[in-house]
Amino acid sequence: MIVTPDRRFLMVVDAEGRYVWSYKIDAATGKLLHGQPYSYVHTPQDDMIGGADGVTMTKDGPLLVATKLGIQIIDPPGRVHLILSRPILSGKLSNCVLAGENMTTLYVTCGSKVFSRETKLDGIAPWQPAVQPPKPRL
Repeated sequence: MIVTPDRRFLMVVDAEGRYVWSYKIDAATGKLLHGQPYSYVHTPQDDMIGGADGVTMTKDGPLLVATKLGIQIIDPPGRVHLILSRPILSGKLSNCVLAGENMTTLYVTCGSKVFSRETKLDGIAPWQPAVQPPKPRL
């Protein structure tokens, strides 16, 4: 689970299903409202269980989800744009986070190992102030 950078939605990864779910957070009560599928999690062929696990987000809203196929990068409307392959022969991806000095290093756990990769993504930590969503381009 992760809260969006603007603190308006809770994103929930369904490890046994095929979706990331989105719930609106009521600002007044904190209750979760209007749960619905946000994005489809791609799975290996003939596999009915998504196997999604860890999740992180960027300041701009893309969601990164650790899955059986690798790290799936999902844009704010909910489309998978890229799947970063998991390290070969290293086991199942189980978590991911954008961290480091500039919050641009992607760390993933796979089996008993931790891998890192520099990215051009801007991560956000839960303790940082809320970030307003970008204005839509017309």
